[in-house]
Amino acid sequence: MKKNVLKIVLILVITNILFVTLAVSAETNAVLLFDSKKIADGERLTVPLISPDGKRIVFSNLKRDKLWLADLDEKNNAKIIADADGCGLNIQWLGNNKILYLKQTADDYKRNTYSLFIYDIELGKSIQLTAATYDKNNPIIVDDLIFSAADLENQSSDKNRLTIEKIDEQIKKLLKGIFPFKKFDDNKIALEGNNISLQSKALKVDSAAKSKSAELPQYIYYTDNLKLLELNTKTLEKNLIDERVISFNVSPNNKQIIFNKDDDIILYNIPNKKKMKIDTGAFPVWIDNNQIIFIKTYDNGHDIVTSDIYLKNVNNSLAAANITDTLGELEYEPCYDFQSGRVYYSSLRDGNIKYFKLNIKK
Repeated sequence: MKKNVLKIVLILVITNILFVTLAVSAETNAVLLFDSKKIADGERLTVPLISPDGKRIVFSNLKRDKLWLADLDEKNNAKIIADADGCGLNIQWLGNNKILYLKQTADDYKRNTYSLFIYDIELGKSIQLTAATYDKNNPIIVDDLIFSAADLENQSSDKNRLTIEKIDEQIKKLLKGIFPFKKFDDNKIALEGNNISLQSKALKVDSAAKSKSAELPQYIYYTDNLKLLELNTKTLEKNLIDERVISFNVSPNNKQIIFNKDDDIILYNIPNKKKMKIDTGAFPVWIDNNQIIFIKTYDNGHDIVTSDIYLKNVNNSLAAANITDTLGELEYEPCYDFQSGRVYYSSLRDGNIKYFKLNIKK
């Protein structure tokens, strides 16, 4: 009886290992994309981010005071599009032609303030969207409204409140086509402290964006303490996560959120309202509605010795698979391109931006 049980256990273990091995493979010979020595005088390049169509890449440096833009089908074409403190923070693509970023400045009392800018690729210049506030996290644009968590009174990060700023009409005209999101009829917004209610007679999709209606956002997520404004029901605010959340990623189908709390990777299921720890690591990124990639690092107490990219299905109990396991390479800040299946990352070893192809067998 004991032998049979042992055989069954061994079969299950082997089956799990085979599943991980067969379900995913990576071309571990990473391709050098941008050399930090040629671009940034050897300063480490960071936070690569691919445009939705997979044709362009934007990235920053370790100081987060420069932004580079490049076409992926051309070599050695990276150009600086922003040169200001903080511009490498909270980078976002708005469609395929516009990039959202922050600019950090100091007031008369040397307190940092943050303004929101858009770099328009077609116009070839940056446009300021908002005046400076003392903090600004996770800015999100819906129609002509900018939602962000900001500290309006320079009290502390714990005093961040959801702020709503309306984009000036002249800027909207200049940035035509930037808002293929949900439109509100008879828009009314009530804001009191950290509570928001949004009332509207009807929600409609802009006629120019009907063909892309499946891709339109249904929710606005923001921090402090991860909260949700649900657009399709016209209401309101929910406290999804009790802890302070700095950054997070939402699954493509808008049903699950993945985020870091210290070294833990936490999954929050929106329909079920359930939260659970699924692993330890950093920089979790969705590659489809069920799987994420993330970083696991190991240090000797002083320096990071190894850093690898792992893949995990968040909806089963199988262990995460190490898909790089590269000796001497230190992968960091991964970014997934849904178009090509490539994983881009910054290297802690040499400061360069590299990529490899991730093959996922359905």
